[in-house]
Amino acid sequence: MTEYTEKEILEAQEALTAAVEAGDTTQVKQAIKDYGDRIDPNARDGSGFTALSWAVYNGGTEMVKALIKADHEKKFARKMNADTIHDAFASAAIRGHTDIVEALIEGFDKQIDPNAKDRFDRTALIWAVVFSRTKMAKVLIEADQEGKFAEGIDLNAKDKDGQTVLYYAKKEGNDEMVEIIEDFKWQKRKEKWAAPVKKFKSCFSFKQPEDQDKKPGNKNCNHTGLSAGYLPL
Repeated sequence: MTEYTEKEILEAQEALTAAVEAGDTTQVKQAIKDYGDRIDPNARDGSGFTALSWAVYNGGTEMVKALIKADHEKKFARKMNADTIHDAFASAAIRGHTDIVEALIEGFDKQIDPNAKDRFDRTALIWAVVFSRTKMAKVLIEADQEGKFAEGIDLNAKDKDGQTVLYYAKKEGNDEMVEIIEDFKWQKRKEKWAAPVKKFKSCFSFKQPEDQDKKPGNKNCNHTGLSAGYLPL
């Protein structure tokens, strides 16, 4: 592994920072090519921005994709960490950069926490609803349904004012958004109900004789728990 001086590392960081601040994707790619192995993608400038944050700030979808690609291909001195990824995701959601949010979700599959909150205790979905960004809300919900987040979206998450995403949908008077959120909430409820039902069926529905060890009384099936947790659809 090549050892670089502090000056060489600083020059590399400055080259990438200058490129992303300028919003020049070609320069960003060149900086990665020339200095990638001495660049820390988690380093922050005087404004507290990482290279990825600057790319999001400038609305540069292709620039964001170039940085994600470099991260995947291990072109940088180290991998992007959770703070770098989540800061970029939150910034893209707040600024309404739907294409960038999609790129981040695809690029960091199952690494993004959709319930991460900013200084207002608001999640990405809450911001989407507050600004009536229907497309953004749909992208976030679809990602949740496809299992692309680190965990499922919490529709009961509250901001500093103690309000949930459904509250803001109704407050803004956006009937389409209210319908989207309420439908998503219903889908979430059905998934929760279906889990014990699926387990119930796995214990009592058997197709072949050799499955008889799953009959009631088998230690692998907690029938008491199933009975208590079963909710009819």
